[in-house]
Amino acid sequence: MYGQTEKHDNEISPEVKMWRYVIKRAILDSCAIFEDSKPYRNKDSFLQESIDWFKSEDCEVVCLNANLNVDFVKKLQRNASWCYNENRMRSSLLSALLDKILERNYEIHSIREGISDRTW
Repeated sequence: MYGQTEKHDNEISPEVKMWRYVIKRAILDSCAIFEDSKPYRNKDSFLQESIDWFKSEDCEVVCLNANLNVDFVKKLQRNASWCYNENRMRSSLLSALLDKILERNYEIHSIREGISDRTW
């Protein structure tokens, strides 16, 4: 899918946007920020599964489909988790910041460092 869904006019294709939303949702889940109050989400096991997902092959596939470097996404998740859990950022601000970062149309595959840890 990589390369096939990116539009030529600097606009992100709908398919890539969808995969980037999956990444955003996974990051928010790993910070225990949920859109609903389902009882199963309050369990520690759900939170741990959300965090462990970033170590999985599924994460790599999603990043590939989103045209994002998996290392960049993992750093983004660590930074988001740290900012939220250390009370440095409210959930609504974190969600908006992730939207801004993930809506950019550049290929993060070519960025070696991506973002440094805890720089926000």
